[in-house]
Amino acid sequence: NGRQIYSPHILPVSPNAKLEWIGFSEHCIPVTYDSKGIVRTLSSKFGLSWIPVLDCHKALANKGDHYFVVGMTHNPNYLRVVLCKGMNYPPVHPRPVMSNISLSIPLCDLQTEKSEVEEQYLQQLLIHRHGDEMSNSEA
Repeated sequence: NGRQIYSPHILPVSPNAKLEWIGFSEHCIPVTYDSKGIVRTLSSKFGLSWIPVLDCHKALANKGDHYFVVGMTHNPNYLRVVLCKGMNYPPVHPRPVMSNISLSIPLCDLQTEKSEVEEQYLQQLLIHRHGDEMSNSEA
């Protein structure tokens, strides 16, 4: 059937953190989110490694706030979240509002134009490579 079974790997989380969410993006890319706010995707392009694609805590205004992850979309590359002010889980009433956080692969210096271009290239490389592999395995 063309599908591959990969050997088990260790799922990385940040030091002193716990896994808060695991799921799949709309392109079937495995995605994790840990309690330190780091979002990782599994990439076969880099030897089946978990690559950090976003540090959510940098986007939080208050230390007591928290993001509740709903999913990840591509084109544009967003993490879909609900902002929980002062709590870990969103209230059920009133209905929570979802937000999008743009993915931003942690690089050394994102303030330069060169680093922005490199970061966009890495995002496309990670996503399109996985999309190509999914297409080939479904054929």
